[in-house]
Amino acid sequence: MTIQPACPEDFNDIHDLLASNALPTDDIRGAALEFLVMRDSLGLVACGALERLGECCLLRSIAVAPRLRSRGLAAALTKALLRSDTRGSRDVFLLTNDADGYFAGHGFVVASRESAPDVIRRSNQFANLCPDSAILMRYSR
Repeated sequence: MTIQPACPEDFNDIHDLLASNALPTDDIRGAALEFLVMRDSLGLVACGALERLGECCLLRSIAVAPRLRSRGLAAALTKALLRSDTRGSRDVFLLTNDADGYFAGHGFVVASRESAPDVIRRSNQFANLCPDSAILMRYSR
């Protein structure tokens, strides 16, 4: 399977995959999200995105179809997104309810929500979509 940029026709499948993984879907079409996807012969099986927010980025929406979990797809997407052109952004943030251990394995460290840059705090993900209990993590290049 190869990793490719999402095309407009992918967004219904992205929505369904995110919803099945209990991840936010409200702003996937409106936000400045740059999705990468993976497909197999049955269709879209994994996705992930970066949201560029000025001097920072948010890693968002890493999801894998249940039938293909534990095969390294999420890791491949995470690495590809972290290697992608971040247009000068040094720091990549994410919010998670329960995958902090997983993302720590990719170099993210837990950060206090109070330490988030203003641009992250103002994001829809931080301010509205994720609960206040979500863990903020930071990856510095």
